[in-house]
This record gives sequence, C-alpha cells and structure tokens, in this order.
Amino acid sequence: SSWGEGVPTKSQIRDEVRQIVAEIAEVPVERVSEQATLESLGVDSLGGLKIVVEVEKRYGIEISESEINKIRTMPDIFALVDAHASEV
Repeated sequence: SSWGEGVPTKSQIRDEVRQIVAEIAEVPVERVSEQATLESLGVDSLGGLKIVVEVEKRYGIEISESEINKIRTMPDIFALVDAHASEV
C-alpha cells in the first residue's frame, strides 16, 4: 500500500476512485473512464451517496452535503478528493 509514502498521487487517487465507483455501479472498472458521468454508469443518487461514503472512508475526508449534491461526473469526484485530501 502506498500510505507509507505519504499522500497518494493523483493517478493513484484516480485509479482508486474508479475502483470504488466500479464496485458500486457493478460494472467492470474499464467502463469507468475518467470522464464518465455517474448517470452513464447507471449510478443513481443513492449510489452517488455510497460512492461518497466510500471515498470519505478511504481518504479520511469529509464532504459536505452541498458538495455531494453537485457530483454528476468522475471529474467532480476527483476534484473533491483533490481539494479535501490536500487538507488532511
């Protein structure tokens, strides 16, 4: 695991978030492109919440409800993780 080396790199975060989304969307991770919309992956708002919960646990961050409501795409999730992970 990369935790010993401090903060994960952006590409590691991308890969990990894609894995989380793939699990919750129940699709192969190859289908989760870095530009995908959650809707295109069949993720509803409940699925979106599950993704947020997993991401929060994984990175030890807290994402506010107003931010969660804005999540529509993979780049949205990456941006939130990048913004919050730098505060940890």
